Amino acid sequence: MRSVAHGIVYFEENTKVKILSMMKDYSSALRCAYQGIHKHQLKGNDLKKHVKVNYSQYLNATWVADACLQAGMINQKSSIFGGKKNWK
Repeated sequence: MRSVAHGIVYFEENTKVKILSMMKDYSSALRCAYQGIHKHQLKGNDLKKHVKVNYSQYLNATWVADACLQAGMINQKSSIFGGKKNWK
């Protein structure tokens, strides 16, 4: 059973920078996995290897696998990764 706790977490500035960098790298790995699925028709371990080549120095294998799993759940052929600036 999972439980969710909502709250606010405060970090020191150097820790905050590391976490934001990790979030950026995860989002980039997610986009790479999405492109691997839709452009290169990769699946399973081939997709993980494709993403791992570029992001293994930034993310561990669990994060890469999660990015691949999450990208597989995006069913739209045209998705925009980023914010309002990318939309325009």
